[in-house]
Amino acid sequence: NVSFYRKGHRVFSIPYLFLPLDQRLARQTLFPTVGQTPDEGYFIKFAFGYALAAALPGILRLEEFQKKGTGLGFDQTYGSPERPTRGSGLFTLYRLYDKSRGVEDINGSLNHVQRLGTVNATLNTQFQQNSYFAGLTKSQSQNTTLGLVRNVGSLNTSLTTTLNQSSFGFGRSQTLTSALDNTFQPTAGSQLETRFDFSQFNSPGFAGLGGNSRQELDSNLDYRNRGKMFDLEVLATKYTQLASSSSSRFFGGLERLPEFRLATDALRAPLLLPRLERWLRAQR
Repeated sequence: NVSFYRKGHRVFSIPYLFLPLDQRLARQTLFPTVGQTPDEGYFIKFAFGYALAAALPGILRLEEFQKKGTGLGFDQTYGSPERPTRGSGLFTLYRLYDKSRGVEDINGSLNHVQRLGTVNATLNTQFQQNSYFAGLTKSQSQNTTLGLVRNVGSLNTSLTTTLNQSSFGFGRSQTLTSALDNTFQPTAGSQLETRFDFSQFNSPGFAGLGGNSRQELDSNLDYRNRGKMFDLEVLATKYTQLASSSSSRFFGGLERLPEFRLATDALRAPLLLPRLERWLRAQR
């Protein structure tokens, strides 16, 4: 029973009015946005708050464009960041039939976070079809990233995987990248880090040419130990081309098989102290 009054006179009434205070819904507005652009013409955009339940607030979006038509979408949140084991996130979807180009534009996204035992998981994905922002028709693109992080004691592990898929009328291209990183620090002066980077790329052919595909793996090892006299560091890097549709290698890599480093300073190595003193006197 919410009413809007102007100069003491009731202009209109609505059954209820929901005002979300969650920071995740910062884009919600009480008043429409009105404007004009060369591509869209005159437009007006509304955003209405709603609640499917006490823990399910959302925003309904209604937009009208002079040159493009009517757009409709929503931003729906769920869960609570204060309860990480149950998961929380934001799901968005927007559709606009672009009458100026005669295509259907669709944009959607999902951002989800959740704690699974000792693992913090994040999932982010975006989908786009015939975006008029890019000026492309018959196009689709999707980007999905999954992240897993585990920090227990002296061992930290992270796994990140990203899948990109796109199609612009010539076939579908796909890129998959994955990185596994482990850091082990048994003492304050020693650390062992291993990292494996995997990449896979597939692209369609153009102008009668065949497509291209390849798979690569970069393996890295970095060991550091701070001793009483010297700091020891061992670096090892290996580049491996797992598969390729071409006989030539597209991308190379830096390899260390392995590399040893010793470092110290004048405070730990007395033989270096006279040289340090002479250098300090020269600077004065």
